Amino acid sequence: MIADYHVHTYFSSDCKVNPREYIQKAIDEGMKEICFTDHMDYDYPDENGLAMFKLDTESYFKELRQLRAEYFDSIKIKIGIELGLNPVNEEKNRALADAYPFDFVIGSSHIVDGKDPYYPEFWSFRNTKEAIMDYYKAVLRNVTTYDDYDVYGHLDYVRRYVKDKDYVYVDEDFYDITDMILKNIIAKGHGIELNTKGLSNGLTYFVPTISLLKRYKELGGEIVTVGSDAHYTKSLGYAFKTARDILINTGFKYVATFEDRTPTFAPLT
Repeated sequence: MIADYHVHTYFSSDCKVNPREYIQKAIDEGMKEICFTDHMDYDYPDENGLAMFKLDTESYFKELRQLRAEYFDSIKIKIGIELGLNPVNEEKNRALADAYPFDFVIGSSHIVDGKDPYYPEFWSFRNTKEAIMDYYKAVLRNVTTYDDYDVYGHLDYVRRYVKDKDYVYVDEDFYDITDMILKNIIAKGHGIELNTKGLSNGLTYFVPTISLLKRYKELGGEIVTVGSDAHYTKSLGYAFKTARDILINTGFKYVATFEDRTPTFAPLT
């Protein structure tokens, strides 16, 4: 069973799950390891006066280290983080990544011009295609200027939240910029993830789409992790058998896991 490398707990402000619940489910599912990747987004706007996605890193490490020791004979527990990338946060992100012994760092883009595509405000008063392009421009800026991450998470995250029901998202419309993003990620020795969250939420596609995943492989990309982006216990490992088949059919022979920020490659067959 492929290890789940994108998991959120009650250390993220959008989740209420105790990490112990995930660990037990991962063991029941036959996973050999699990990597927790709770959010740190320094520039995420407050919601209803509450700070969002500000990780209590000390408490996070303390609890996960205790669980790691407790479950030592049953499963490997890796301690990761999902960093919200933005040029204004580069110094803070780099300092945090260097200050703690993370096994794994996901770089991701949630905020563009102060707004998250999850919310309608991101899409208001502008053309849908232009809004999507603005998102990819932000991703390109992030991978160009910031280097301290291991894989880029949910690369076409923006696609999940398009509000215009009449708009048809076509990968080819954005190939020029997504190619530049992928080439930059590969050239710097980083990877991407295959994120299955959309399927657990009722969507019909993975993130990134199969065509983008295939393009990453064509350009020479080899490092790929699989993550459910779980915010609920039931989502852990969701559709991983299908994810494995997709990776094999796309030409990947290995899936990556990490320890001390160093990848190890496990065969898919």
